[in-house]
Amino acid sequence: MKKLEEDRAKFEQYKEEEIAVINEIKEKEMKRIAQEKKALERKTKSTQNQTNKKDKDEIESLKKINSKLREDLMAKESRYKALLEKTKKQGEDAIQVNKQLEKIIKELREEFNILKNENKRLKEKNEVAYSPKDNEDDHVIKENTQRQSEVSHKQQNPVYKSESKEYSSNLNNYEEDKDDEVVEDTENYELEYPIKYHNKNVKLISQRVFNDGKVVKKYENGKTEVSFPNGARKETFPDSYTMIYFNNRDIKQVYPDGKVVYYYAENKTTQTTFNDGLKVFKFPSGQLEKHYPDGTKEISFPNGTLKCIFADGEEESIFADGTVQRIEKNGVKAIEYPNGEKEVEFPDGTIIKEFPDGRVRKTYPDGTYENTFIGNP
Repeated sequence: MKKLEEDRAKFEQYKEEEIAVINEIKEKEMKRIAQEKKALERKTKSTQNQTNKKDKDEIESLKKINSKLREDLMAKESRYKALLEKTKKQGEDAIQVNKQLEKIIKELREEFNILKNENKRLKEKNEVAYSPKDNEDDHVIKENTQRQSEVSHKQQNPVYKSESKEYSSNLNNYEEDKDDEVVEDTENYELEYPIKYHNKNVKLISQRVFNDGKVVKKYENGKTEVSFPNGARKETFPDSYTMIYFNNRDIKQVYPDGKVVYYYAENKTTQTTFNDGLKVFKFPSGQLEKHYPDGTKEISFPNGTLKCIFADGEEESIFADGTVQRIEKNGVKAIEYPNGEKEVEFPDGTIIKEFPDGRVRKTYPDGTYENTFIGNP
């Protein structure tokens, strides 16, 4: 915002300086012409009674000079007016740009406040007490069951697929297929994260067994390990880093900065949730999804296709070959091909296609079409 204000101030100063220079030049020219005009008038008056040819020629010459000076002045005034109009137009454009930027800044501030509130809500939601006195067994079992239900629903309802072959020969359908690609097992998954948390040779300093079968162990490095009767295990470190191993081989990690990483072993899917509300899903097929707090979804497919689904319902897809497809809320679909062709399809089936050579073909729902040209055919 400060940079914008400085640029705006510099532009206003530049505009005022240019106008001042123009007015100064104009004033000097007017004074010079007035002086020359007065000199001419005095000379003309003093020679009115002289009728010899030499004086008449000189008078005629001075008239021509005067006429030329007037023409030059008019030309300069015209240029000055054009420059003033241009400067005025630039100033108006700058004002419009400033208004747009102020609107964008306002929207960004509102979005920031929304994200800030969401972040606060998520922090409050993620604040879980890990004291052995709490009923941690019920919490772990409940969370694991809920997450399995969520990821199963997502796998059963594959909303995000890459675009079909309808518009480009190298656009393929991609769905999540966990048999296409083998992902790491539980041990390899663990090793992707800080090694300092996976030292197996740490001295045990105390162990406590509860009546319900829960076992709490404390280690020399400050780690607390809780083993539950259902087979789940939770490790908490002094810096608040926590790792939970569920009995179905799922793994949850909570980092000191609040980031949560959950690995679904059955579906071989990883979900990362950040403090700002962003959620990132990584599927075994190589598909990557980003879910933003404002409702926007960004999906990257293994074939290089990138698809964005915005909060207002509009969509944009960028394919590996450079083809760009946009779908508006009203159902209008626009496609731009790498070779320069453009195609717009309306909900009623009408298709308008523009070719690089200027040809335009309009195809109606009944299959009839007409060709026109943009510019001269």
